Amino acid sequence: MPVGNTRARSGVQTLSNQVSAKMRRLNTVNMREKIKAVKFFNETVEAVNPNIINVAVDGRYNSITIGQTKKPGQAASQDIGIACETNTKHKYIPSAVVQHKLCWKGAWLRGKGDTVNCPGGHEGCTASLPVHAPLSEYDMGKSIGTELALQNVLIKYATTDGDGRSAAGIEDSLKILHPMWSVERLADPSHLAATQLRHCYNAKFSDEMFPGKTRLDKGKVKKILSQDVKARCSLIMTTLVTLRR
Repeated sequence: MPVGNTRARSGVQTLSNQVSAKMRRLNTVNMREKIKAVKFFNETVEAVNPNIINVAVDGRYNSITIGQTKKPGQAASQDIGIACETNTKHKYIPSAVVQHKLCWKGAWLRGKGDTVNCPGGHEGCTASLPVHAPLSEYDMGKSIGTELALQNVLIKYATTDGDGRSAAGIEDSLKILHPMWSVERLADPSHLAATQLRHCYNAKFSDEMFPGKTRLDKGKVKKILSQDVKARCSLIMTTLVTLRR
């Protein structure tokens, strides 16, 4: 690939776009090969439907906080959603999708006084969302489901965190080709344990349940009980998973 003028910012941006396009094509080919490998594994273990690939989905933002105090809207401007298959021990990535509002050329044109809107408002726009549009895990799930459905892949179980809506997006996208298909959302162990701890601590017990003279003393004992219940349940789940393997 010719390097070109790397001193000018526009030259660096052009070169970066060319590299990004080649990397995207390379990743697409690689992920399709991984899907074929998982299907072959399903056939090897004599799965009922080799096309079913269960995934764990999560998104990563380019900000440590979702909200912001100085202006309304989300603090993040970029999000990447990853679908990791859970059929094999290799944990391949069959699909990945990116949402972002970043477009250097659009910002440069607006700085020059031109009225342009991203995405699609000018040639070479790199943004995939308007500036004021929210980053949505549901939309990322739909994109992941659509991409996998076109490769004849079905998803039965989708593991997400507590507030993720990726599973709903995957289900809606798969229903376009398979109207009767449903996706069951599973909670990942970390968020499941945290939710269990919170529910146990907020549960209503009788006043004589915990020793202590003050509410603070009883709360400390109640917290110990909640942590013990969480630890016991986590140990049981880990043991069952180990025995299943």
